Amino acid sequence: MKLPTCCHCEKELKYKDLLKLTFAFRQHLQCSNCHMKQYVTKKSRAKTSLLTFPFLFLFFFLQYLQIPFAVLFPSYIIVAIGVLFLMPFFYSFTNDEEPLW
Repeated sequence: MKLPTCCHCEKELKYKDLLKLTFAFRQHLQCSNCHMKQYVTKKSRAKTSLLTFPFLFLFFFLQYLQIPFAVLFPSYIIVAIGVLFLMPFFYSFTNDEEPLW
């Protein structure tokens, strides 16, 4: 998997900055090399939102099987952490902010 690059200087963006973007409500990132704002694309937002489906599927599937809470909770935590750490690889950026629809 490859990290996204800046639209202006083509330098690979830092994983740490992308991970911060995952936890932020803002939809832009400033390049650490050229200091230009990069906006998350509409397609990228859709891809990262699809990453949450395994977590929801696991939740309902394991509830349906009546798995004990002692097993459910650690599995939720592991999947949630995995999804959060994979999200930066699914981002792509553009120079202009795109509407959601």
